[in-house]
Amino acid sequence: MPDANTNFTRWATLELGGCDGGNLSAPLWICGLEWGGEMLSDTDIFNRKGDFFLKTGWAEEVNRQILIKKQKGECSLTPPSRWTYCRCASRFAWAFLSERPGSDWEKYYYTRELNNKKGYCGFDGGLLSLNLFPLSFPNFEHKQWSNKLEISTGFSKKCEYREWCEIHRFQALQELMKRNSPVILVCAGNDEKYRSYYLKAFGEHGVKTPCPVTRHMFMNTKRKQPGYEVCTFNTVVLGCTGYIIPFFGRGQLQGYKDIDCLAGKIRKDLTESGRTRLEGYWP
Repeated sequence: MPDANTNFTRWATLELGGCDGGNLSAPLWICGLEWGGEMLSDTDIFNRKGDFFLKTGWAEEVNRQILIKKQKGECSLTPPSRWTYCRCASRFAWAFLSERPGSDWEKYYYTRELNNKKGYCGFDGGLLSLNLFPLSFPNFEHKQWSNKLEISTGFSKKCEYREWCEIHRFQALQELMKRNSPVILVCAGNDEKYRSYYLKAFGEHGVKTPCPVTRHMFMNTKRKQPGYEVCTFNTVVLGCTGYIIPFFGRGQLQGYKDIDCLAGKIRKDLTESGRTRLEGYWP
């Protein structure tokens, strides 16, 4: 495996590029696979939407721009459908942290309107939003790689980039988790392949040894549809349980009733075990 570009190494590990951001001390961490959307082949990957350091994440900039348009009467309060993942993740965070599913949720999503730092990905809020892999692609199986990405990262193939991340990026995520000790980690994407990435990154045995999981079935609130599976595992932080849930969107976990139900069940489990530490993190 070739060596990574120095700038890319710093951005992907020390600065944790490719993450939406939030509060490092938050009790709830939500982790996805990678940013969706366009492939970053024609732009400088280190400057998309500004500084990627955790305190100035992409989600906050998106919300800020939407709020500016809303104040000018150029858009409605309803979150744009193109950001299904962020919308569903914010709904989960609100239901989990506030114990008020649905109430004031949209205001929480657009918290910058209130100049409030406790909303979705806020600096003092109850959520930290991460991604396993830092670069953006149209979908996770996208195989295209460009000359500009090769120059920016140091890798000639996407498989080399992924292999590097599984060692260095995952180690950086583990160290971040150990230093900040969240109460719960929620990983979005429960396909077997995706699950293996999460277990390597956050499992109690680290990147080299497989971590066992416990499987749970949740009933879908729509009776005609099958239920969905949630897996739990022990993370590198003692007392912090990892939950691997269906992906937010893509026809998987996107109904608000299901999201509220799952968030409430996990919150109840934590409350009964005496590991809450959730009060005071919502606007």
